[in-house]
Amino acid sequence: MKRIVLGLAATLVLVGAVVAAPKVPDEVRLAVEARHDAALQDMIDPEFPDALKIATPSAMFHKIDINGDGVADWRADFSKAQNASFFCGTGGCLQQIWVSRPGGGYRLAFENTVRELTLKRTAGERVLDVDFHGTTCGGFGVDPCPRRYGWSEDAGRFLERPDPRGAGWLAGGPTPAREPDAADIPAPVVAQVERRQGLCAVAGGTYPVEDNALNDIPDLNGDGIRDWVVGSAYSACTMPETGGDSPDLPLTLLVSAPGGGFVVGWEKVGPSWGIELGSPNRLATLVGEDCFSGDKPCAKVWWRWTGTTFEQQP
Repeated sequence: MKRIVLGLAATLVLVGAVVAAPKVPDEVRLAVEARHDAALQDMIDPEFPDALKIATPSAMFHKIDINGDGVADWRADFSKAQNASFFCGTGGCLQQIWVSRPGGGYRLAFENTVRELTLKRTAGERVLDVDFHGTTCGGFGVDPCPRRYGWSEDAGRFLERPDPRGAGWLAGGPTPAREPDAADIPAPVVAQVERRQGLCAVAGGTYPVEDNALNDIPDLNGDGIRDWVVGSAYSACTMPETGGDSPDLPLTLLVSAPGGGFVVGWEKVGPSWGIELGSPNRLATLVGEDCFSGDKPCAKVWWRWTGTTFEQQP
């Protein structure tokens, strides 16, 4: 019996030895390594610049299929990085998804810190189910914050979908699958960021652009064009240690204009808000405090687009 067991073990080892790990495309591998090194930049000793650089991170990479084009897509799991503590926290760990493109190469289609991530196919669509830190949905850290994204090959990106329970309510507003590229941000949206920089400068502080909440959102004015949000309920200036209070920074929704471009359609300071996915998508604010925890419901106030602004529905 021992010889049989030992022989089986030897066979398993031999099989494992001849199965090569999937080769990660250089474009993806180098980008992941650069992301890793950038996070550790402050830890690098100039005398030993390569000391913290990532080695071949085979454990980080998982071959997946997003768009069904026969070319492997890739997930980069930073919880498997050499220095995972730089990429993980109470909100989970950094995850990236790279999707092959028709003309060749790969697109970074998802980059976010999440507690859970599951890829599945449902209703003929490849979807990504994730759970964010509770504050993403306007609640507390321990609160669930589920989000679902469906892959749109036409758009070449993940777009918002009702969550696994079928709920289309995006508490705290939509969460982008990844930050937008600078080249894709319209000038009126950039102007809103600059406006906040000015408000902070006048108060003696700075605007933390790296923490800025800025992303495109589902169409809210019914013209089929995605709109934009700048800021959040938590936006504030970074004030000097010598003191000073941050001015109130608003959450601003910009909607597409008939003649092109984007205009401010709605603006509030510190709102609890969200979007209900549907036909049409609907904007709402929440009434009440601490209504994200437990089973306490949040009363919603709905806002309707009039053609020039959002007005509260009676």
